[in-house]
Amino acid sequence: MGNMSNEHMPKQNTVIVKATEWFARLAILNLMWLLFSLPIITILPATEGLYYSLYRIRQHQEKHPYKQFLTYFKAEFLNSYKRNWPLIVLSVIFGIDFLILWNRSAIPEWFSIVSVAIGLLFVLFLIVTSYYFAVAQQTERPLKEQWLLSFYLIVKYPLISISTFLFFAVSMVVYIFWPAFAVFFLISFPAFVSYLAVEKVLKKMTSKK
Repeated sequence: MGNMSNEHMPKQNTVIVKATEWFARLAILNLMWLLFSLPIITILPATEGLYYSLYRIRQHQEKHPYKQFLTYFKAEFLNSYKRNWPLIVLSVIFGIDFLILWNRSAIPEWFSIVSVAIGLLFVLFLIVTSYYFAVAQQTERPLKEQWLLSFYLIVKYPLISISTFLFFAVSMVVYIFWPAFAVFFLISFPAFVSYLAVEKVLKKMTSKK
C-alpha cells in the first residue's frame, strides 16, 4: 500500500501545482480586469484582454498573463469598441429595461411575464457574449460569423451550455455570500469556464469533419 501511494504522489502533486498556478493566474487576471475596468467605459478592451490572455496561456505561449493583458489592452483599445459596439447598445437597452422593472409599483401585474422574458433574454445575452469572446480568440472567422457561431454552439450543444450557465449561477451565489472571492474571480473564472466550453465544442465540431 505504501508503494502505491508513493507512485501516485508525483502525479497528484503535479495536478495540485497546476491547479494552484491556474487559480493564481485567474486571480491576477481578475485583479487586472477590475483595475482596467474602473472607468466603466474601458470594460470592453479589458474583457477582450482577459480572454486573449486565457488564449495565450491555454496555447502555452505565455506563463505571465499580465504581460499579454497589457499588450492587448493597449494595441486593441480603439478596435475593441469598433468590433463590439452592439454590446454597448444592448447593454444600455437591458439597463433601461431593468430600471423600469425596478419600479414595480408603476407596472401592471401581467407585466411580470414580460420581466421574466427580459430576464431570460439577459441570461442568454450573457452566455452568447461569453461564448463570443472565447470564439473570437479561438477562430479567425469574420465578426458576423463569430456571433452566429456563438449562438449556434449554444443551440447545438445545450448540455454544455446548461453546464456553463450552472457554473455561472453557482459562481454568483458564492460571490454574494463570500464577496472576497469576487475580488479575485468575479469575471476571470466565468470567462475561463466559457473558454473551456467553447474549446470543447469546437474540438467536437472539428472531429466530426
